[in-house]
Amino acid sequence: MFNAEFFPTPAWLTEEMLSLVNLRSVHSILEPSAGKGDIIEVIRSKMHRPRIYCCEIDPELQMILNGKGVTILNDDFLSFTAQGYYFDLVVMNPPFSQGVQHLLHAWNIISEGEILCLLNAETIRNPYSEERQLLTKLIADSGQVQFYPRAFADAERQTPVDVALVHLRKVQVACHFDFMEGLKQQAQAPVYDLQTWFSERSQGMALECPDFIRDMVGWQQNAVAAFQELVKCYERLSYYIQPLLQDCVYKLTSMVESALKERIPALKVTEFNLALTDLAWQSLFQQTQFQKVLTARMQENFVKHRQLQGQKVFSEENIRALLELLICNQKSILEQCVLDVFDTMCRYSADNRVYREGWKTNDKYEVRRKVILPGFVECSKYNQSFSLSYHRRDVWLNDVDKALCMLTGQRLEEILSIVDALREAFRDDACREAESAFFKIRYFKKGTLHLVFKDVELHRELNRFVWGKKGWLSEEFV
Repeated sequence: MFNAEFFPTPAWLTEEMLSLVNLRSVHSILEPSAGKGDIIEVIRSKMHRPRIYCCEIDPELQMILNGKGVTILNDDFLSFTAQGYYFDLVVMNPPFSQGVQHLLHAWNIISEGEILCLLNAETIRNPYSEERQLLTKLIADSGQVQFYPRAFADAERQTPVDVALVHLRKVQVACHFDFMEGLKQQAQAPVYDLQTWFSERSQGMALECPDFIRDMVGWQQNAVAAFQELVKCYERLSYYIQPLLQDCVYKLTSMVESALKERIPALKVTEFNLALTDLAWQSLFQQTQFQKVLTARMQENFVKHRQLQGQKVFSEENIRALLELLICNQKSILEQCVLDVFDTMCRYSADNRVYREGWKTNDKYEVRRKVILPGFVECSKYNQSFSLSYHRRDVWLNDVDKALCMLTGQRLEEILSIVDALREAFRDDACREAESAFFKIRYFKKGTLHLVFKDVELHRELNRFVWGKKGWLSEEFV
């Protein structure tokens, strides 16, 4: 079951851990080795819509976490820098063999806050290594430890070892961002009695400028100077955003406004970072060439995968892992493209009672040389002009060209597509025919579209390919 060091934390032990902190004062939580989310579920039961982020290296456990709506920032916690993120509570049950490394790394990446960590008790009792000695000193200076004998003896996954619950508190020494650098924050703006000041001045005397007016003038001038700095920062931000997001750069203003609504300065940065990371992944997906060979159905699944991936840190490591995944699955992606097109073409057979008309030229198990597609074009009642039907018909027609390009080894952008051929023909109201790279096309007022394969061998290859993948046989095409 999963990896050898996967030991889900018992609910009672999680309760013990959380009893050591005041959850009402917690703003953002990190679970570095989330497993299948047992600790997170207990936290959610105690807090209303908590901000919880996690890391998890096991792909199967990641799928479980995705199903629970948990935001995964990185696979390997030890490579997670937390740059641009703010956490004031870390709750962790790391792999026992790497417990010290995980705990020390957690201490290094947070600027302030508390850490609750479960370790093998021997890690504390036998500090033979330099890392363990460093942890012992850290506990003595900034925390405490409690021992629980055989805490996992009756757990979902059992082990007889004793565990130690380490509780560390880190006080902020130097923040990554000094948001109030050089400023003294005012608890409350002073109240000035302007009426009294006027009454104390006799007529004809020169009016002295009161202190509160000097203050207001100073605030106005400093506000303008601060805004000048804001404009400079915004221009620098736009400079970096433009090549990163390209077509999505228009979202920058709304991203900034949304992030600034957070009342805690560090969380403003976290919210902006999360939004920017999602758009950066989206931009990366748009720039990859894989979408050009994905059918509409596959693109829907691709978008779901992108949304899950978009939660992860935008790092070279994660990008490389994604691209390797796509490259390794390139063959199956292309094969699925052909299968999707075959299934759609065979959908409009005479046996399909969803459609009132039955076309004998269409077959349930074979793409015939002539394929009839209902509801793909529309004829205007006013001027008899034709257009492609709504409901993303052009997307599916492009899928057909993608599949056939895969079989022929051609590039989609180098051929005359069905959609482009139809749009050219639609310019002539009297025309009812078109010709694309792979088909002779006819269309009719009732909305049907007829596609006839120009290349007999390509038609045969489409059926042979799909029958081979589906395990069907037909002597005619063997």
